[in-house]
Amino acid sequence: MLVAIGGAATAGPLEDAVAAYQRGDYATALRLWHPLAEQGDADAQFHLGVMYESGQGLLRSDAEAIKWYRKAAEQDDAVAQFNLGVMYTKGEGVSPNHAEAPLWYRLAANHGLAGAQFNLGMMYAEGQGVSQDYVQAHMWPTLAAAQLQSLGTNQRNTTVDARDRVASKMTPQQIVEAQELAFEWTIEHRHVGRLRALLESIQRGKETPDRLAVVPGQVQAQAGDLEGSPGSSSVGLHGLMLEDLSSRPNRRALNLRPSSRR
Repeated sequence: MLVAIGGAATAGPLEDAVAAYQRGDYATALRLWHPLAEQGDADAQFHLGVMYESGQGLLRSDAEAIKWYRKAAEQDDAVAQFNLGVMYTKGEGVSPNHAEAPLWYRLAANHGLAGAQFNLGMMYAEGQGVSQDYVQAHMWPTLAAAQLQSLGTNQRNTTVDARDRVASKMTPQQIVEAQELAFEWTIEHRHVGRLRALLESIQRGKETPDRLAVVPGQVQAQAGDLEGSPGSSSVGLHGLMLEDLSSRPNRRALNLRPSSRR
């Protein structure tokens, strides 16, 4: 947010807090973010959660991190939703709750967050907190893999390998169903760039030409219809894996799966 004062653009307290955080002045960042968070600013609430989770400038508290992540998540901050899913999965600040974790992962996954899509898929593969469903377990990593090219081969290979392990337990008809669901999700959420990446991802994978042939015929036409539509290539949601987060504290969404910080 920029506020024009006397003809010049001046950063507001949220941007000042980010700048303070980046230079390691956590006390200033906390002083600026806390009142904004109390007033209901979702971005400030998210950042408070980060600071409490990492113990930067204050006493580390997973319980406080969850409190602030939840406030941001309830305002539809996708990365806060993802982090809540991780904390409920691992039992950080709460007892492990594998029934609640997928609820938060799904919200973040529907925003396009690849880490959440992967984790949700693995919960379906293992029947953890949800009924085991190999179609869903294949669909979600397929969506994640379609957007990971720019983050290097390791994350993409991890995702594709996990998806292919699930595929080895599926019938050809189930794989087709999972692919169709992935296309439908991509079209519904108007991610044109990801639709093309999804096609490329499947073509580079282990699926046979016969399976590719049954991809819904309307996909290419609908992709054309979306061309040039507002927000078609980037919807600007918080925490998209391909979003430039250089101006913000590190977010766990940059990792495909959460790594131990201890």
